[in-house]
Amino acid sequence: MIFVSTALTFFAEQADRLILGKLLTLDVLGVYGVALTLADIPRSITLALSGKVMFPAISKLVDQPRDILRAKILKNRQPILIACAVGLTLLVSFGV
Repeated sequence: MIFVSTALTFFAEQADRLILGKLLTLDVLGVYGVALTLADIPRSITLALSGKVMFPAISKLVDQPRDILRAKILKNRQPILIACAVGLTLLVSFGV
């Protein structure tokens, strides 16, 4: 069942390239591939940070009482939210 789910997820993620491969020329499809890769960078960074930094850090603190754990998470969350807000503000302000 997991194999089927993984295969369906893979094909769903690649469906745009399969469909557009029949509709577009190779030049335009190449530009689309580059643009898709550049657009995927923020998602990849977020997944890498959460999987390799945030979740392991939180899992080390999970044995603490809930109120202390919540306070530590909220304290460390604020700089991340501020950085994201600044980045989003720049994108909205200077985007086309």
